Amino acid sequence: MPTTKHRIAANLTDTEFSELAAMARKYDVSLAWIGRQAVLEFIDRYRTEQLHLPLRHEARRVAANDQANARIAVPSTTRS
Repeated sequence: MPTTKHRIAANLTDTEFSELAAMARKYDVSLAWIGRQAVLEFIDRYRTEQLHLPLRHEARRVAANDQANARIAVPSTTRS
């Protein structure tokens, strides 16, 4: 029978994963359960607000600008 649940994936740092795994052991729940609770809390918190999510759009924009600036040729000094 096909499942009606959907799966998502998230990349975590070693520290993030270690902390979540420790919480799962402490409270005797699965990492999947913790993930679902985090998603539910996120949805509940932002469902009624106009979305101004705490995402790092600015950091991505700065990184993109830095990469673009790095491609700009800097005039080399000439030896006399």
